[in-house]
Order: sequence, then structure tokens, then C-alpha cells
Amino acid sequence: MTTTVSDAERDELLTLYEVSGPEMPMGARILMVVLALVITIAQIHTLQKLEDSIKRRRRRLNCIREHFTPIFRTAWEAGGEKPEYIKSIWFLRLAVVAGWVIVSWLLLNV
Repeated sequence: MTTTVSDAERDELLTLYEVSGPEMPMGARILMVVLALVITIAQIHTLQKLEDSIKRRRRRLNCIREHFTPIFRTAWEAGGEKPEYIKSIWFLRLAVVAGWVIVSWLLLNV
């Protein structure tokens, strides 16, 4: 199957290459690093909101758990909780920040 590219699409791709290619001005690179930082902050904020929501729901569940039947509570406690050596939320935050560091380094040095 052959894919054809219109002249307008080809021109758009060439323009994108010219803007993001190795000849990108330093000001544009810095602007992209700042944009990546804003996205990173938004991701960390979203992760925090999700973590807060999970904690709130766990607290609510702990409050009503005593009203469940004994059979349900036995089944609930059967799985037990495994120890969490590294909190998932911190691992995710670290991954987001590491991604920003890598993108910034690539933008400024490559």
C-alpha cells in the first residue's frame, strides 16, 4: 500500500523539521524547556490530586468498615497489605521529573 503526501503536507513537515531541527535557535530551545517544565508541574499537581483522592476514599472506607458483616471483614483482611518499600506516588513523581531533565538536556545539548 502506497501512501501519498500532498504538497501542503510535505511543506508542513519540512517546516516542522526546520523549526525543530539541529538549527533551532537557543531562544526556542529555552522556550521548549520552560514549556516542558510547565507540563511537568501540571503532571505532578495531577498526581497529587489523585493521591489525595485515594487517601480520602481509604479514610471513608476505614470509617464504614466496622459496619460490615464479620464474614465480609474476614474476606477483606484475607489478602493483607504488602509492605510498600518505595511509595508509588514518589516513584511516579521521580519518573516525571527525570523525564523533564532528559528532555531539557536533549533540547539544550543536542
